[in-house]
Amino acid sequence: FANMLGGDDFIYRNRGRTWKDMGFAYYPTSSTPRLMGSGTLAPSTMTTYDVVTGPTVTSGFLVAGLNTIFAPFKGGTMVPSPDIVIPGFQTTGAGTLNFSIMFPAGVPAGLNIFHQMWFMVPASPTGFISSNGLSALTP
Repeated sequence: FANMLGGDDFIYRNRGRTWKDMGFAYYPTSSTPRLMGSGTLAPSTMTTYDVVTGPTVTSGFLVAGLNTIFAPFKGGTMVPSPDIVIPGFQTTGAGTLNFSIMFPAGVPAGLNIFHQMWFMVPASPTGFISSNGLSALTP
């Protein structure tokens, strides 16, 4: 901002949060699975995902996309567009899950990436429950 009265000029830089909880968890038969992320999303840095209060000892998959769709899916709401679906995750007996990835180089700055975990739970009316949606903004 330019100070027209003779003082110093200054720059305001909006440094919002990297990770944002978007809600929309679906959990008709158990506690709410909560997906959290940490890391800067800078190229070649570690990005960590944690699920807490999830279903115990069950399989899940991560859905990631460059857009949101907020579409009905298995009784819940699919938050990200399913551009990438990664199966093969397993929660612990405590209902937790932790995994890390090396964030790739070449991803442009200012890009929102949306995430959500889905778990197969036979006791659920639709056979599935989901975590909250999570958005991440690249620096």
